[in-house]
Amino acid sequence: MIGWEIVYWNFIPDFADKYAALTLERMRSEGVDAAKIAAAEQNMEKFKVLYKDPLFNVGITFLEVFPVGLIVTLVSAAILRRKTPEGAQPAAAVA
Repeated sequence: MIGWEIVYWNFIPDFADKYAALTLERMRSEGVDAAKIAAAEQNMEKFKVLYKDPLFNVGITFLEVFPVGLIVTLVSAAILRRKTPEGAQPAAAVA
């Protein structure tokens, strides 16, 4: 997440412009209705304005990464959970 913020602000601050242009071009090439393209264009303009705000930018970046990290953490915890051998007492009970 921090890496993306460094890359975005220092190397590709026009990311939102490029993303919007690419998305709209794909819609046009797929033959999407002009009204839907106009609505998407308005949404992209709003997104570009919001994405220039550092707090919004960090929030969106966090929301992209957090769900994947949470799932990986929960799956790892389930796989790596310690199991007490039969007949042995858990370490906390020994003390």
